[in-house]
Formats: sequence, C-alpha cells, structure tokens
Amino acid sequence: MDLDCLTLGEPLICFDSMGEPLDSTATVRKYVAGAESNFAIGLARLGHAVGYVGRVGADSCGREIVRTLRGEGVDVTGLTATDAAPTAILLKECLGSGRVEVTYHRAASAGSTLDVSDLPEDFDGIRRLHVSGITLARRDSGGDAPGARRGRPGEPRRELPPQARPCLRPRRTVRAGSHPRRRGPHRTLRGCTVCGER
Repeated sequence: MDLDCLTLGEPLICFDSMGEPLDSTATVRKYVAGAESNFAIGLARLGHAVGYVGRVGADSCGREIVRTLRGEGVDVTGLTATDAAPTAILLKECLGSGRVEVTYHRAASAGSTLDVSDLPEDFDGIRRLHVSGITLARRDSGGDAPGARRGRPGEPRRELPPQARPCLRPRRTVRAGSHPRRRGPHRTLRGCTVCGER
C-alpha cells in the first residue's frame, strides 16, 4: 500500500433541510459528511494518495458513502460494511433567527464499532496517519481506540486534530482522551474555534 495519508473515522450521511426547519419542508439535500471523510476527499482533490479506514452499515447510506469516496479517488479498501449495525446519519436544519442545529444519530452505529484491528497490519508505504478527536471520543466499548497506541519504528507519522464534541463526551473527558502525551501523535492540529479557545 502506497499512500500519502491514511485516515480513519466514522462517515455519515447528512440530511440537510437547506435553511428550513426539517418539520416544515418536504425537500432535503443528502450528502456524505464527517470530519475524516471531508479530510480524505480534500486531500484526494489536491492530488494526494489517501486511504480511509472505517465501518458502515450494509445499507443504502453505507453504499452511497463507499461509492462517493471511491468516486473522489479515495482508497476505500479499509472501509467495510457490516450487517450488525446501521450507517450513522445526521440531520441539519435552520431554526429561528438563522440558528443552525445539527443532530447526530450515531448511537450503536456501524462506525462506533471501529477497532484497532481494522487498521492494516503493515504500515509500509503509508507516510501519515490522521486520527481526529472525534474518533477517539466515539470509542466507548473499551480497549484501545484506533490509532491511539504509540507506533513502532517504521510506522507513519500520526496527526491528531482534537475536535472536541461535548455532545459525544463531556469536555473534561474529551480533553483527557485526546491529550497528545497520552495518545502519542507526532503533531496535534489545534483550531481555536474547535478547541473553544480565543
């Protein structure tokens, strides 16, 4: 495997009411969403070789995700479908005064079962591993989160954008779970807005 970057996470399908409350419109826009899938697509569009590791349900949403990522030039060899859980979705709507609200439906989803075993055994040819704080926060079934363990010599450089999501875990837990000294990334990518800092 020869990749500039391998990223892993939970892809979702977004149902966007396009500026209206969901309960007052019959038309929604549907598209692939998720921080890591957006990252992978962006890299692929810039001409980089990028792969995606994740799990989706063996359903229409999962098939659309695989088809979309593959169509964008992302290597989806590591994106597997399972009959045991559905693909996660999110609802995006505009409420009063232009306030946008996003609601995640990802409890017990296929992506929540992502495990260290989903990563390739051989990292030869993979130059960078990109893991977000969302992926670490979503790991709630015990054991190591994918990409969390310190690498062995010869493994790719690891990046961690914390991307705290209070709706997934309390802020204190997210900070502890994404601490760079605990998780061992080579680089922590911090955005002021995402981290809640000014």
